[in-house]
Amino acid sequence: MDAKPLELMQLQGVLEGLEVMKTETSAGQRLGFNAYRFSFGERSLVFYSLRGIGSTAPFLAAGDRVEVIAHWYGNMPREEGLVYALRNLEDGRVYLAHGIFRIRFSDRAMTTFTARWLRDMVQVLGMLALTTTLLLGVISLFVGADWSPMLICAGVCAIGIAMVVLSYAIGRALWRLGWTTQRQRLAQRVYAAFGLGSPLASRLPARVYEV
Repeated sequence: MDAKPLELMQLQGVLEGLEVMKTETSAGQRLGFNAYRFSFGERSLVFYSLRGIGSTAPFLAAGDRVEVIAHWYGNMPREEGLVYALRNLEDGRVYLAHGIFRIRFSDRAMTTFTARWLRDMVQVLGMLALTTTLLLGVISLFVGADWSPMLICAGVCAIGIAMVVLSYAIGRALWRLGWTTQRQRLAQRVYAAFGLGSPLASRLPARVYEV
């Protein structure tokens, strides 16, 4: 039985006391992220975005008017709220905090299993497969060894990519049939609150970024 849906709040305000802190994860692969801490009056909030190659850094400044979708774990005004989505009303850009849920807040996670995630994963696996295969090919060519290691590597990588795609296809089909997980329903609620369409869409609307 699913847990009770998280209570989300949609608020507008001016960024007060904006602080940006750089930090890293301490478990598994090390991923860097930025923590944007600010307040709306008495309410404190934090918005996380991943740092690194391929990531988008939110453009925020103190005094910006923003709209957020956030959750307070204990629903107390002085507790720090976790921001799932942020729209900067100064430039119209929207930032969706998918990345942080890969590494933190598993009990309050919004799914990262989107079409964009699949595209990025296939690109990474494809580049890894191509690089490894070419490297083995060069080694085989210069040392006179047989080509079987290269073929085996290419086959393994192809199987890995196929498994990722198949897993996503099955999950997408179940999602469309309404057999959703709590994380998927949470993502749907966040997207709907900002009028962003479905999390399953292969492309995000203009000026919308997964961070």
